[in-house]
Amino acid sequence: MQSGLLLYQSRGLIDTVYTTSGVFYAATDQSAPFLDVLSSSYVAGLRDRADWVVEGFSALSDTELDALVRQHIGQWGAEFALESVLWAEEQA
Repeated sequence: MQSGLLLYQSRGLIDTVYTTSGVFYAATDQSAPFLDVLSSSYVAGLRDRADWVVEGFSALSDTELDALVRQHIGQWGAEFALESVLWAEEQA
């Protein structure tokens, strides 16, 4: 993951933001035009999921979001594991 972040950063697509809460990565002004030239179903799905995250979680404080994730991590972790297995099977 680190190498991917470094690649995006080297191309000016993300910035590293250091706060008292931790290290965050933020899209730069160059990110939207870069994504606009990509025309795949993956990018369309990624945009849909990003919109869903913003709509569902942007009103939460860091504390509320942390509590929500902790409450559901077992369920979500299992879903991520299942998705990973299904994806691996599709690739085989």
